[in-house]
Amino acid sequence: MTTHTSQQTTPAPAPADRRHGSHQYVLTLAKTGGGMDTWYGTITPTEHDRRHDVFLALRKHIVMRDPAFAGAHVVFFSLEPNGL
Repeated sequence: MTTHTSQQTTPAPAPADRRHGSHQYVLTLAKTGGGMDTWYGTITPTEHDRRHDVFLALRKHIVMRDPAFAGAHVVFFSLEPNGL
């Protein structure tokens, strides 16, 4: 799975035809003690991934980069095909 977030992660290189990702996501988390942040970008799940798998992978990735969001509450999550 390749992710791109507003936090400017360093994603694994993707083939040119997949560099924009097959899906767009938006995830907003609120810390228990206050503070909120939103991550957004594109992602290309594997053929075996489900919506919940992507959600868990995104949360895990965010918490690895910023442990303060470990107990955060989900305010918003969207995962949509990245096409018009």
